[in-house]
Amino acid sequence: MTPDAEALKAVFATNRTWSEWATVAVFIGLLGDILVIFLFSKDKPKSETWLAFLCTFIIAAGVYGESLASQLAVQRHFPC
Repeated sequence: MTPDAEALKAVFATNRTWSEWATVAVFIGLLGDILVIFLFSKDKPKSETWLAFLCTFIIAAGVYGESLASQLAVQRHFPC
């Protein structure tokens, strides 16, 4: 049994929306983590603070990159 194209498009659209919201939530959480790193770092060595910032920034950049790549793939395979 083969699902029809419209049903597949509906499922894809729903899952894509949830995926986009989840990506935004993770990205915002990582930006908040960067803020916390600097606000509560006075008792930590500067090297530890900057290393934590760098690692969190790399993760945030990766999440943003995944989101961008996903959007480009969708545009390529499902042009409007």
